[in-house]
Amino acid sequence: MDDLIVFLRARLDEDTAHASRLFVLKRNLSERWSELVIENEALRELAAFGSLLFAEVAAKRRIIELHPIGGSLRAPVTDNKVYVCDTCGPNEWPMVKDATGKWDYVPEPPNGGDFYPCETLRLLALPYSGHPDYREEWRP
Repeated sequence: MDDLIVFLRARLDEDTAHASRLFVLKRNLSERWSELVIENEALRELAAFGSLLFAEVAAKRRIIELHPIGGSLRAPVTDNKVYVCDTCGPNEWPMVKDATGKWDYVPEPPNGGDFYPCETLRLLALPYSGHPDYREEWRP
């Protein structure tokens, strides 16, 4: 169930490594082309993109922290196990009687709630849908 979180953290680690390489590239290029105006502008843009990428990764990591791994099990009464996102899901999960008269949790998230992994996490993974480890079941 926490595979999506593992996938996202791995992609964010890769993004951080890419941003770090941008700064190294900028430093190496600036040593060679420091006197050329055109290249200096390109180097500033390269550094700005690296900074933006670092900020984006930090923001995504904070969003992931708001959606704890696994969510909460909301259906201990029967085998109908329903995991919901503790951030996106409702505080109380309504129960109904099934066809046999047993009480069970409703199978759909009420009030716009979401199962785990929630849509927020699935949307964070969407830009990486071309990655070989991306699973179609995560597509929002």
